[in-house]
Amino acid sequence: MALGGLGVLLTVCGAVATMTGAPAGPGIALTGVVLGGWEACGLWLWNAWLKGATKGT
Repeated sequence: MALGGLGVLLTVCGAVATMTGAPAGPGIALTGVVLGGWEACGLWLWNAWLKGATKGT
């Protein structure tokens, strides 16, 4: 959950930096999107694993 929160924060900060004209703004925003996506994939896989583990065979 921490990576998702950090990803959102970086995305917002990168968007603000881009609007103010900072050259590093798009890179910061892209890093935030990647971290948020990584967290979302991890949570999805964790949820799929938990549902599969409780299902049984």
